[in-house]
Amino acid sequence: MKKRMAAALMAGVMLVSLGGCSTTEAGQTPSADQSSVGETQQSLPEETGESFIPGTYTGTGYGNNGEISVEVTVNEDEITDIQITDHHETYYMAELPQERIPQEILESQTLAVDTVAGATNTSNGIIRAVEDALVQAGADAESLYQEQPAAEKETETLNTQVIVVGAGWAGLNTALRLQDNGVDVILIEQLDIIGGSARFSGGGFMMGYDEKTLEEMKEYIVTRYYYGDFPVAEGTPDEERIMNALDTTQQISAWYEDLGVEVENSNAAFDYAFQMTLPPCYESYSEEFANTTAYITAGAWGVERLVQTYEDIGGVLMPAVKAASLIQDESGAVIGVNAEGREKDYVFYADAVVLATGSYTHNEELLEEYLPTSAGDFFATTVGADGSGIQMALDVGAVMTEDNYVNGGSRVANVATALSTTNNGLVASNVISADGMIVGRDGERLANEGDDRYFRYYTYEDENDYFFNIATGAMLDAGGNREDIENLVSENGPYYKADTLEELAAVCGLDEQKLLESAETFNTYCETGVDIFAEPDRYAELISADTLHSADDGEDSEEGRLSLDEGPYYAVKLSFVGFDIIGGLETGNEGQVLAADGEEIPGLYAVGFASSRDYMGSGAAHYYCLTICMASGVITADHLTEQLGQE
Repeated sequence: MKKRMAAALMAGVMLVSLGGCSTTEAGQTPSADQSSVGETQQSLPEETGESFIPGTYTGTGYGNNGEISVEVTVNEDEITDIQITDHHETYYMAELPQERIPQEILESQTLAVDTVAGATNTSNGIIRAVEDALVQAGADAESLYQEQPAAEKETETLNTQVIVVGAGWAGLNTALRLQDNGVDVILIEQLDIIGGSARFSGGGFMMGYDEKTLEEMKEYIVTRYYYGDFPVAEGTPDEERIMNALDTTQQISAWYEDLGVEVENSNAAFDYAFQMTLPPCYESYSEEFANTTAYITAGAWGVERLVQTYEDIGGVLMPAVKAASLIQDESGAVIGVNAEGREKDYVFYADAVVLATGSYTHNEELLEEYLPTSAGDFFATTVGADGSGIQMALDVGAVMTEDNYVNGGSRVANVATALSTTNNGLVASNVISADGMIVGRDGERLANEGDDRYFRYYTYEDENDYFFNIATGAMLDAGGNREDIENLVSENGPYYKADTLEELAAVCGLDEQKLLESAETFNTYCETGVDIFAEPDRYAELISADTLHSADDGEDSEEGRLSLDEGPYYAVKLSFVGFDIIGGLETGNEGQVLAADGEEIPGLYAVGFASSRDYMGSGAAHYYCLTICMASGVITADHLTEQLGQE
């Protein structure tokens, strides 16, 4: 089966004056074909032999979320002004290409300008809009796109104590800690975008600020998610490393306070749940953009707070610099990084290299080798999670952890919409009714509908990549969303409607007999509270006891639940979007990258989701992913500080 091509979310650089509400923001939108740093567009030659018809022209191009409109002013010989008049790109992810692309076109008088790395669709939309206007001004469309040779770049050599590769949440915390510890550090990021997947996340993380919250946090992790309770993640993670990471959050709490990095409780139900303190204008932005793809995430504000703090204490941050390979000495120790920038290339020599490059969700070769069931699937991660850091480590003898798996995910009816939505688009399952039945692509009911974990991992079963939520009109009436669903129904889906289950099977392409059998078992469950999936069969291994009802569980019986006994019937076709990959490189307790023989590769470290397998077992606990990144980064930074004799 040909699976869907991977798609990505990415967010942009946003320079925020956190003391007030003035902002200069930038970024990008999701794309399946993001360009690398330094990619050169097709161009308008310097000598076309043509002149423009003077005037101002309106041009249109297509970005990630729709049309981008520009007004381009020309005289007979040159382009004199470019104004972007309208766009629908994600609010804080459009400013960098919106500022840079017109400026570079005006300066070079050519369309041969670099796209913003990580914002290719938005960049190309602006370029195409300018092209449209120039054609109206008399330029020849074909001549606007002649290739120009890339300029030869010089190579600069820099020396430092530590190079941190990747400026997501893990890399930012690592570099910030090193800098604050007095270590000479350079932080590089392959994209123009800073923040990685944290940029468009909810921005929440766990932090045990005292002994009480620390113990509550530990109990939550131990009892709910992380000890081998799901077959696709067999084996227990490293309890010592997990507890050490959680202990480290107490140090981070005090450290943030010393640095003036303010945090606030983000969930009243969890005393240990935090996010960066939001600026006063955040609520007004949230209200204005909450129902659009232009929502401002708390993760974006958090990233900017760390960037600002890092630079305030003298940290060096170099965006649009992509690490290409590791440098080793004769003994095999890693002593630096070769990197490619937009203006020049670099050779960085260092005592240690820390890989904070994220997972490999956007690297099909690594997926095929280490997680083939997810090759071609959708992932809601930064396009920078391309496995480049992991591959560089493998090239010098590192090894991957076993049992890599997808961390969490969501069921969505419209993947394109979900991937361009930065607020809640990938948080809740996009079902039409929480009381409805869920079946696989052939109409077979696969598990109890209350087992969200099973459906998150459904792609592991026979390479299925979509399934259906089925409900009656009465269920939709009870949920108050029948009118909304009626307006979405289409013969091409993903929302369908039929008067009978037989007709619904036909319009959805399901096996009629299997769908009818599934409805029978579902109705029995609704009427009696007893479900076949509570019996000791292969499904019981996938479902924890506290999520299912059995014949002895009368107190929590589902008796009286609405059943599928009367139409009309509605269905929505759902796709799976994974959040990230748990796995990556094999590392030691302080992040040392290990070789096949278990020995450390001198000078090489990995933090965050470049090496996450020891920190997680079976699924995603709330607020835990950013905790792994920040804690592993601080642990490695403190270890390196001691090794380098800075404390």
